Amino acid sequence: MKIIKLAALAALVSALIFSGILVLASEDDAMEESNSIGHTEDEGTSQYMKYEGEIDSIEEVDGVTRLIVKNKEEDSEMILPLTEEDLILLNTDTVDIKYEDLHVGQQLAAYYHKEKPVTMIYPPTIPPDILVINGLNDMGEIKVSTFDEQLISLDNELALTIDHETLIVNQEGELLDASTLSGRELVVFYTSTTKSIPAQTTPYKIIVLDF
Repeated sequence: MKIIKLAALAALVSALIFSGILVLASEDDAMEESNSIGHTEDEGTSQYMKYEGEIDSIEEVDGVTRLIVKNKEEDSEMILPLTEEDLILLNTDTVDIKYEDLHVGQQLAAYYHKEKPVTMIYPPTIPPDILVINGLNDMGEIKVSTFDEQLISLDNELALTIDHETLIVNQEGELLDASTLSGRELVVFYTSTTKSIPAQTTPYKIIVLDF
């Protein structure tokens, strides 16, 4: 009888351990699935992930504005709660916009630090650090990346030439000198490039990120 009881106890312990492993594996899979939504902007050269999509709905939850954004091509969805710390930009003229300017149907690109925790449930919820709203006219390009001492992005795709018309500011809108750009994470606004490698451009605005 003791042998039977011990065998039953061993089977129960094995089952509990096995189920625990299954639970942990499921949680890891959920986290991996959530983190797979979005892609690193300039893989290996930026601290930020990028998610693009269309605002499907806007809701207020406990006083927080939340954007439900869907990417139809990837068949994915993400919830973006907005806070006062968010940097919201308009990609055509780089003018800051307010929450009340957002509306359903707008195309956007959300950037968030790749070390930010992402919820394990779907759709993932994560506050963006940078939110770029497409304007009525697609007048330019935006690149978020770290640039070296020669102002070449670390993926060797874009080289910057700074002239007197290039507006350089920090997140607070304060003017900065071109000497502050080396080795920094930048949001670069530009219109055209050369066909060289790396492509060269003279940006019309640069925002130096300090987070």
